[in-house]
Amino acid sequence: MINKLAGTCKPIGIAAALLLTGAAQSAGDPERMKLDFSEEWRVFIRPELEQVDLTSYNELPDELGGVAAAIASFTNGQFAINEEKYREGTPAVLMNEFDAAADGFMQIGCGADWFFEFFVNGKTLYSTLRHGNESIEYSIENHVFDIPVKKGRNLVVVLLQSGSQGWKFFYGEPPYRDLAGEAPTLENFKRRVPEIYGTSMFEKSNLRESLIRMVQNGIDLVDADTYGEYARRYPGSEAEKQVVDPDAQPLLHFYEASFDRVLSELEAEKVPEGGVVLWHIYNMGYIVKTGNGCFGIDIHHRRAEILAPYLDFLLVTHAHGDHYTMPLVAKMKDLGKPVVSNFLSSGDRAEHPAELAFGEITVKTRPADHNASLKNYVLTYEIVCGKDEDACVIFHSGDASSIQQLAPDGPIAFHIVHPHVGVDAAKAAEILKPQLTLVSHLQELNHPRGNARWDYVYASHETQRVRNRNLNAVFPLWGEKIVWRRP
Repeated sequence: MINKLAGTCKPIGIAAALLLTGAAQSAGDPERMKLDFSEEWRVFIRPELEQVDLTSYNELPDELGGVAAAIASFTNGQFAINEEKYREGTPAVLMNEFDAAADGFMQIGCGADWFFEFFVNGKTLYSTLRHGNESIEYSIENHVFDIPVKKGRNLVVVLLQSGSQGWKFFYGEPPYRDLAGEAPTLENFKRRVPEIYGTSMFEKSNLRESLIRMVQNGIDLVDADTYGEYARRYPGSEAEKQVVDPDAQPLLHFYEASFDRVLSELEAEKVPEGGVVLWHIYNMGYIVKTGNGCFGIDIHHRRAEILAPYLDFLLVTHAHGDHYTMPLVAKMKDLGKPVVSNFLSSGDRAEHPAELAFGEITVKTRPADHNASLKNYVLTYEIVCGKDEDACVIFHSGDASSIQQLAPDGPIAFHIVHPHVGVDAAKAAEILKPQLTLVSHLQELNHPRGNARWDYVYASHETQRVRNRNLNAVFPLWGEKIVWRRP
């Protein structure tokens, strides 16, 4: 919060931002120093920046872009600008001058509503101007980077551009990170992806959090067009032979390695008596194996058709392409295996709601709204994985938007939920009381960055909201496995 303010500006207040434009800086040989900015900042609200070069400053100005400086001090690296009138993208510039005892570097974390660019001693160091903060959970852990400092006087300049809720900015010294080890390089991904499966989604650890940040950094380099084109390079096609975008290679290595892991475990996995094993594929996709059957829900992957021989049936919640893969649907039909949906002409389209039997597995379907325009567009699935009274029940609500339409007949073991389409995951957990909520529909790469590509910071927040109600929730990473045992 602002403690004092002087100058010609009105009282102001700010919060946090997110986005990397280059590779993470390595600590290297320089000395790591405590983040130690001056308490006093200069703030310029709505300057005219057309003729201003923010890299040209080497000392604090009294005026910038026709605006006099407001002198502000902030508490705990947190400030907000509150004004009645603003429009998205309106600039504010923050400046801080501080002294360092020697050459070295400091690690800083920033977050903002909604865009920021960070300059140190006349050099652009970090920018989120292209995609914005991306995470709506603002914190100093949104964007972490190293800033080089020189002995003597140093100048920091932060360009903020407002979001739909005004200006917000957070900064501070986060728990130290080995940024080189979390950099989205192919070498790091090849070396570290196997480590993911040695961690547990049920236990918080520094290693797992570091691995998740590495994956997030890789995801941030893959745009929707690149992924969309890659996802259509089906096995055996000419497109499969094309060179992969170098920036996308690290993340796509994880995409393929996670699928390989599921394939390697699927046939050999011994299911506990009366139990169930789930593997997360991508987005809202899960493979489920019981003692007497195996099926898939919302499987979207470039190589999904390879799964067809292992599956007894396939469930698809709705017609959006991130919830199914046509070559898998076609392969299932070639093998004479059922595909349940409410839209596929080649699938098994029952009247819904319906109750379907696949061996000892019972599937109950119910229509639900995706949004106000797409009424009854989604099928929710209540899947009873056996004939015993205490059989595992999985409830997959797809992209259903109304919590009132989520109506399983009885207790459920798992709720697979999209937490940002209208259903509040925590409230759903309170009502449905699953043994475990699986927060899903994360990092859907067909969506542009900053637009419906919900990140792991958001996922962590949503799982914690469920846990705060003394209920269980996790967000699995691609290729991770969950084993359910009969109580």
